[in-house]
Amino acid sequence: MLELSFIFLAGFLVSLLSERVAFIFTVVSSVSLFYAWSDPFSFVTILVGLASILFSFEYLKGTPHHRRFLAFMYLFLFSSLFFLSAGNWLALYLAWELMAICSYALIIHKGTKTACLAARKAFIFNGLSSFLLLGALIIIYQTFGTFDFLLIPDMARYFILGAAIIKGALIPFTSWLTGAMEAPTPASALLHSTSLVSAGAILIHKFYPFFIDLAPFIKIFALCSFFIASVMALREEHKKTLLAYSTVASMSLLFYLFDSPYFLYAFAIHAILKATLFILAGTYAAHHDYILDLGLNPKSLTSVIVAFALLSLSGFPLLGFFWIKSGETLILAAAMFLVSLLHSAKYHLRSFSGGVQPRTGIGTRLAVMMTAFSLFFVVGTFHSGTLFYGLVFLILTPIGLKFCDYHILNRLGGVLQILFSPEMNGEPFSGFSDILNEDWFYSLFEKLKTLNSNFHSRLKSSVSNDVAYIVLALIILVMGVIIC
Repeated sequence: MLELSFIFLAGFLVSLLSERVAFIFTVVSSVSLFYAWSDPFSFVTILVGLASILFSFEYLKGTPHHRRFLAFMYLFLFSSLFFLSAGNWLALYLAWELMAICSYALIIHKGTKTACLAARKAFIFNGLSSFLLLGALIIIYQTFGTFDFLLIPDMARYFILGAAIIKGALIPFTSWLTGAMEAPTPASALLHSTSLVSAGAILIHKFYPFFIDLAPFIKIFALCSFFIASVMALREEHKKTLLAYSTVASMSLLFYLFDSPYFLYAFAIHAILKATLFILAGTYAAHHDYILDLGLNPKSLTSVIVAFALLSLSGFPLLGFFWIKSGETLILAAAMFLVSLLHSAKYHLRSFSGGVQPRTGIGTRLAVMMTAFSLFFVVGTFHSGTLFYGLVFLILTPIGLKFCDYHILNRLGGVLQILFSPEMNGEPFSGFSDILNEDWFYSLFEKLKTLNSNFHSRLKSSVSNDVAYIVLALIILVMGVIIC
């Protein structure tokens, strides 16, 4: 698949020359899907990448610097495929860092102050991840004298695991991913679904025999991150941020399944359907600042596709993640389904609660196509003995729908945001003192707010066109090559 990735490197150059030629190139390059079918990871990455790029032609039509945006989208797609097909640690590291540089350029595309802040935060977290991976590479080379995929020394394993967790934006490293919502929606569809946040989980899955003895820690950590992110999503009133927390929950599930035969199916279903949700949100909500309450028609085709995607990602019986979650013990599977259903129900019921016909376009047609593709990966997850799980999930569904706006969980989500993903420019939620008015907790809250403000003040320092951040990322990349 390495040769196939160079097609999209050519797309990077074509996009810089002409937007019209880039559109033709994107349509023609869809033929590459037939050649990637033998490698499901690459197939899903190309599918989501090309759909996101095609959607950007409609979403960003007439906006400045569109060709630059397309170029970085293609470069990111190339680096993702390069990562998946890397034949040694050095190539993998280069792809890892190139993805971080592209994500920075895509997040900062709009050039607003909030976009700059989000891009710098993403750069810092991804830079830390790159340093950890670089440390692992140094240990590996010192031990074996080669970058071939042979063995992983004990100390290198911990470095790799740390790099993967940060890259995957698991709790408590989530704020860079929620801030990345400042990127244009086509970029969000690509960054949140394929190899940027998934790279860490894919890396651990690729070398899972070396992490088997760490499985209890990885699984417990992933489960905690899953439930915390799912509850934090209940606080959100912004579509893209709610989907971002949903992404964190899905990434946590991928880490939990790192040694499971269902990993591929979980990756594919999440990537395709999460990209579908972002593309649809960009189609019908782009001019409403992505608020939840749009009063859209619940009987529309868009509503049906969104409902299918959300229910599949939640694990509703016979759809998507149901076959994956029903492989766990009943109590755990039911709890995972319920918390996923809560924020999914909030997203759909609040969005489609009126008579306004949602706007359609190329994004809607792409969503229909991608939803159909997702069904291919559901087939591979079928297994027997799920009837009882299905009945339990069906019983839990009306409970979830009834309590999707349950105030205690809503406020608990606010408390968790303070602890794990603070964006505290003011009080994080109303009624704080009514729930937790103890002096010691309020004092702790104020200290957290001060630490968060100090961190943000460093990010807001003036950097002309943010050239310094790009240069620093390139220095990290070159330094890694020289040291290794």
